[in-house]
Amino acid sequence: MRGWLLGADLTEDGREYYNLPPSTKSLIVVADRHSKIVGVYHNKLLSDLLNILKDNHSDLLDLKLLEGMAELGDLKIGEKMPFEKKEIPYYLPDDIKDPSFHFFFIRQKPTWGCGFYECGAALEIIPHNNGVFAEITEKESEIIEKMGFSSSQVARGEMSAVVVAGKDFKVLGIYPNKDMRDMYFILRQLNLLKKEI
Repeated sequence: MRGWLLGADLTEDGREYYNLPPSTKSLIVVADRHSKIVGVYHNKLLSDLLNILKDNHSDLLDLKLLEGMAELGDLKIGEKMPFEKKEIPYYLPDDIKDPSFHFFFIRQKPTWGCGFYECGAALEIIPHNNGVFAEITEKESEIIEKMGFSSSQVARGEMSAVVVAGKDFKVLGIYPNKDMRDMYFILRQLNLLKKEI
């Protein structure tokens, strides 16, 4: 929702530093757009975040931001991706031979070197859930065109998308103008997050 996620280890020293009771093993703090704290939730995990926002902070939550499309370009929910798996430069990981899902990020330039908040989490969450990640940039213009997108629009930075395919390489979700910051909730919405990190 264009917010920030920050993780910290709540060891005994950490609890003492933040003046938290010993019973606090984890903590979620929610702030509004003006950085004013509007909620503090003890012993909650990232997996609880969506429900916390829905139940207590619906004014901060716009679920339409994560609505996908049934069809875009030559992609359609339930149909096979219009290219072969071997045509894609997967970045993660080599040891997953039978992935549960394929996460494609179509964008202008590679994300390598981006901040942890944007792509670092994906590099842990995706393989942790038996998925593979592929970034499709202007260099893969043939793949972009096979998807029915304009490679020139992608090259100019006018278009980006997240596309998720299942184990059988059929399209599960199409999310135009989304990026790696939306990855966690997209995977949760598609019920692909089996394990938290």
